[in-house]
Amino acid sequence: METTETLAIARRRNLPYAEFERDYLIPNRPVILTGCMENWPALSKWSPEFFKREYGAASVTVEGEESTLGAFIDRVLDSSPAHPSPYLKDVVVKDLGGRKLMNDIEPFCEYSFPNWLPGDYLVSKVKNLFNSAQIELFIGGEGTKLGEIHYDYIHAHTVLCQIYGRKAFTVFPPEDAPWLYAKGPMAAIKDLDSVDRERFPLFDRATPISFVQEPGEIVFLPSGWWHTTRLLSASIAVGVNFANASNWAAVIQDLRESSSLARLPLVGTALATYLSALGRAKEARGPFAGADELGIVPAQTRLEA
Repeated sequence: METTETLAIARRRNLPYAEFERDYLIPNRPVILTGCMENWPALSKWSPEFFKREYGAASVTVEGEESTLGAFIDRVLDSSPAHPSPYLKDVVVKDLGGRKLMNDIEPFCEYSFPNWLPGDYLVSKVKNLFNSAQIELFIGGEGTKLGEIHYDYIHAHTVLCQIYGRKAFTVFPPEDAPWLYAKGPMAAIKDLDSVDRERFPLFDRATPISFVQEPGEIVFLPSGWWHTTRLLSASIAVGVNFANASNWAAVIQDLRESSSLARLPLVGTALATYLSALGRAKEARGPFAGADELGIVPAQTRLEA
């Protein structure tokens, strides 16, 4: 197994979009982006105590359990590696706090645009699936793990923006799928700290890359990259899935290989034709397609250059 000494992910500060597209988006390579969040009010405002004070009465579902956000935050503050809190995810920022919270994370990361996922679709299943790609909130406590190694749904790209606390990542390239004993978007290996080498002997061929994400940093995880995380402290982040010309074909192929469409090849072909044509229409909307649907104002250095 190669080690993190031979594999690394670059940190790039104030990376021009054209270089991001050339060096990372098109080649499908991860990168840590810095300098993009410096004007976010969230960096100085958001903390566990902030969310307890401002949104503590809000109802949330955390790993299948109903709770108030305030009660969950108490668990985050008491979290430790020996007794970690659960992980809050899939909370849409604009649903929790409306324009007030969205203002705190603007101008949003322009690397996540254009985003062709949000919008209207003739096929209801596709509409619901693609429009689930919203700007989401992630909160957890020290020691919390997202233990399952996975890649994000429908081969979408992801940007993860760290606002508070520190987070440890381990990522694997898409071609490591056989060594992770993967089926669909999930690996059979659930916990990197206790891999059963007798059950998973090929894991030693995998090429993990480990790094720590600091506050104010954005991790770009490309389509199909396997990942898992562990929180080194109480942590608050936001993220969004996105797709555009760089991975639209992979998104379409993922849908075609889904269990329902795999049994209906003619339907899958028709859907692929429809989405391919729709992609061309979305491309014509320009570099910030999807921003209005997400309700966010993106940074627009591409227009300023």
